[in-house]
Amino acid sequence: MTESEALAVLAAYLDFKARTALNPHTGDPVQAKTLNNHLQAAAAYLRLATSLPVSIMSSSSSSNPRLLSFFADILRSRAKWAVPHPKRLPYTHAMFQALATLVKTQLAATKSAHLDLLHTVFDWIRLGVFTGSRSGEYAQTTAPKGSFAKVPDSWAPPPKWRNQPLAFTLSDFTLLDANLCVLPTHDALRNPKQCRWLQIHCRFDKSATNFSLRCYRRGKGFLCPVFAALSIIRRATTLQVPSHEPLGVY
Repeated sequence: MTESEALAVLAAYLDFKARTALNPHTGDPVQAKTLNNHLQAAAAYLRLATSLPVSIMSSSSSSNPRLLSFFADILRSRAKWAVPHPKRLPYTHAMFQALATLVKTQLAATKSAHLDLLHTVFDWIRLGVFTGSRSGEYAQTTAPKGSFAKVPDSWAPPPKWRNQPLAFTLSDFTLLDANLCVLPTHDALRNPKQCRWLQIHCRFDKSATNFSLRCYRRGKGFLCPVFAALSIIRRATTLQVPSHEPLGVY
């Protein structure tokens, strides 16, 4: 096999995958990113099996390497004509209001309802109205069972945050009074009305605002970031969550 023949085999393989490969969970054709992974793996296999320098990248653009056109065309076509994902619809105020009413009813029946999943979800999504709702900050979706996702141990993040949880911990929440003086947590929980401001340290934001500090003022009604944070802290305190572990518990 020559290198040009190897590239022809790869092109035929990629075209076959594009026409036949399905997502096992949805039954839809696989996405362009998955096809690219198949291509990269197949090229690596051919390099190993044939000892040929099989390159799927254009040699004319070494400073900005790109896939050879016949590979790129297949992936571009798949990206353009892929089955669209279901549209994500926002929470409406009516939804929040219904959830707030349900939570209030359950709390009237039993104070322990504050520790339940429903109230926990309510607290985090109403806080997310202000901070942006990123599941990595309150719900661990990828960490191995029995552990939680952490900031990478690399040169990129500030050294003091390496190996820290991605999700919010108690030290990420600072409660302030009307004069912007820090309130001890136990004082704020004992007298919530004294707490007027919430400062959050965002360690994980997937953007240029990583490690930033953000301040939120107490609002009116149930959509209040300060009261949401106080409720989250009170729950974690009741459940005796260690200070260095994520607050998103129920």
